[in-house]
Amino acid sequence: MIVQSSQPIDVLALGLDWLQLRLALLQPPQSAAPAQRTGFFTWSQPTVAASPAPHVDAVRQARAAFESAMQANPQHRLVQIADRLGLEPHERDLFLLCLGHALHSAIARLCAGASGQLYPTFALAQHMSDDSAWDALMPEQQAQTTRLAAASDWLVLAPERPLRAWRLIEISQPTNTPLIAAGLRADEWVVNYIVGANELDDRLALLCLPLDLDADVALLAPSQAALLEASLVQLNQRASRPGPVLARLLGANAAGRRLFAWHIAQSGGLRLYRLPASLIPTVVGDLETFVRLWERQLRLTHQCALLVEASDVSDENVAPVLRLLERIGGVVLVDAGQSLPGLDSALAIAVTAPTVREQRAIWEQVLPPAEHAWAARLAAQFSLNAGEIAMTAEASAGASEAAESIGAHAWQLCRARARTLLDGLVQRIEPKAQLQQLVLPATAQAQIEQIRDQVLHRSTVYDDYGFREAMSYGFGISVLLAGESGTGKTMAAEALAHALDLDLYRIDLSAVVSKYIGETEKNLRRIFDAAEQSGAILLFDEADALFGKRSEVKDSHDRYANIEVSYLLQRMENYDGLAILTTNMKGALDQAFLRRLRFIVDFPFPGKAEREQIWRGAFPAGVHGAQDLDYGKLARPSLTGGQIRNIALNAAFMAAARDGIVTIDLLREATLAEWRKQGRSGSAADLAGWETPARLVLAPVPAESEA
Repeated sequence: MIVQSSQPIDVLALGLDWLQLRLALLQPPQSAAPAQRTGFFTWSQPTVAASPAPHVDAVRQARAAFESAMQANPQHRLVQIADRLGLEPHERDLFLLCLGHALHSAIARLCAGASGQLYPTFALAQHMSDDSAWDALMPEQQAQTTRLAAASDWLVLAPERPLRAWRLIEISQPTNTPLIAAGLRADEWVVNYIVGANELDDRLALLCLPLDLDADVALLAPSQAALLEASLVQLNQRASRPGPVLARLLGANAAGRRLFAWHIAQSGGLRLYRLPASLIPTVVGDLETFVRLWERQLRLTHQCALLVEASDVSDENVAPVLRLLERIGGVVLVDAGQSLPGLDSALAIAVTAPTVREQRAIWEQVLPPAEHAWAARLAAQFSLNAGEIAMTAEASAGASEAAESIGAHAWQLCRARARTLLDGLVQRIEPKAQLQQLVLPATAQAQIEQIRDQVLHRSTVYDDYGFREAMSYGFGISVLLAGESGTGKTMAAEALAHALDLDLYRIDLSAVVSKYIGETEKNLRRIFDAAEQSGAILLFDEADALFGKRSEVKDSHDRYANIEVSYLLQRMENYDGLAILTTNMKGALDQAFLRRLRFIVDFPFPGKAEREQIWRGAFPAGVHGAQDLDYGKLARPSLTGGQIRNIALNAAFMAAARDGIVTIDLLREATLAEWRKQGRSGSAADLAGWETPARLVLAPVPAESEA
């Protein structure tokens, strides 16, 4: 839909008036149409009285009025197009011809009368300028008219000339049609722009999405505002020099990078559009068209800034981004997250999240005074910008029930936000285990509880006691759980997540480790960056595959493998959240990495007392006959906690296929199957004492228990 402009349209109206009069001079004399036969009847096309040709003086006066109006109203969009895109007078007249054809059907009829075609052609434009009567009208432009008729003036439609370079006109040239007779059409967006539309070109809008933020979301913390102000000074210095204003936004806070980009655009009165790197045209011709259309938009509207989202771009796929940045102009911001090769000349802006102290102060402003304890816990666990905190608190105030505090509801909203950041990268585990279910030696149990307490009281120690000011890094908690398979390491991680009311994400090593140099670090960076904002717990199973010892460098692969380990050591040390690593090969881990861990918890093979306790919790509560089992005898065989739980589960499946009763025979059969799975052959002696005729009756859980 064309939006009517509020600016005067006298220039356009006067230009179209002159165009119609000029075309009228080229109309052939009207003659009666020949008789035509259709079926049994003969008929003649009625003769329409020809309109009298305009007088030469009238055409001259119309042209003079048009020229005068362009001088008097330089802000008219038709004049701006000619000036800003560098159109020569004859190029402007040709464009006006195409524009008039798009706006008025009368001009289409006049084109047909003058050239026999319903559309403008370059031959018609030449004829308008070559006409001897027209030469007499504008003696001062006679030299220009002569040049237009010369062969060199074919350059008016050359690809590098403004009409085609800026996509002002389109050429329709059917096969075997000479260029001089090809149809010319004004670009649709340019037509709409001249009559008042202000929207982005549709061909750009398919790739570029507007980034609009509400004032409530765009709030900045004091530290961020100071950083933005310093960055704007540097950007203004860049803008004072010729060429594009190019800056890269660095830092782990993805929401903060977008926030900074929006404020930078707002400071210049620009509307920000974001272009995902995956949508950048890879074909050279398509890329050139995109750049030309964007440059045209900039020259005509001066209202756009571009945010290229390249935070997930690998070194191997950075070429399209670099090609775009080499060609495009205006204010261009690159959401890089980290340094990209080839962008060293761009201004680097390190975007940070609000400090924990600032976030806590904002939470205290938006939460009721009675819930300020939640403010400290929320600020220590989740990294949010000021606007996100305000919106979360507002949503919590409207949705929390009487039995739930606003802070508790805000906590759950923050957890839900974390899932949007991490669910596409790693596997989320729903924690079911609880700390009281762990069966560990007293030392290991105490360490697990210390880990829980350190996460819960981070804000008290770091902020209230002032330790944050005395430390430059190491605010996170990294934990290694070491022990044989099945000794309860993953269960302990679940229990911690349950106790802390946080999500637990397992790192899939097959999706992280890459054979391509540098890709493993990039994959881990994405996970760590998202986790720092979300407050989630990261679980690295079989950590020795990632954090193994650095080897002697024999070739480039060894060197890059060592770089990966070194990067991981540094990233783990700088991570602010809780990261849990498990391994059954503690000796394979790099010693430098072990020194950086806050806790190392050993999970020994369970003794008989621990196995008996594990057996007592192997079946759900309420199973009939569980009290008749001799757990002391069940605990005699050397089994891990994971094996015991597998045996109980497999026996239950065997019982379900029979009569719903777990007998000692089924437990014995499930145990032997578990041993065979481990490559171990069991014997009757191994299960001595398992002859007690106990019967565990399994029954459906009552509906009220499910609720």
